[in-house]
Amino acid sequence: GPAYDGDGVLPSYVTSDPRAMFPNVKSVWVKQRGRAEFFEGGVGQVLGALPSIDHVTFELSTLANPNATLCLVPAGVAHLCAQGRRDVTVCVKSEIDFPSPHYNYTTHEYDPPQNYTA
Repeated sequence: GPAYDGDGVLPSYVTSDPRAMFPNVKSVWVKQRGRAEFFEGGVGQVLGALPSIDHVTFELSTLANPNATLCLVPAGVAHLCAQGRRDVTVCVKSEIDFPSPHYNYTTHEYDPPQNYTA
């Protein structure tokens, strides 16, 4: 299906009445590349209003570092409305990306390889 890869804020024509705009959507794939604020841009509002949804996949990713965390229950689950709804299957795909050995976790930049001469 179509993908939205913008700045994290959905257009108002999408968020104003998601029930009418997406009445038959049964499955959604959410690729969250940022923090929970991702859902404040309208994604959470749309997820909670989809009347026919029965399957949601959350794809989470983070860079491997000593402080990396991936939640077992994604923040987006809080936006799924349970009132008057049948069961919704939630899948979670987690990725831990291992950057180059030259990645500096302090500066979040790549350090050039060092050439050592004897």
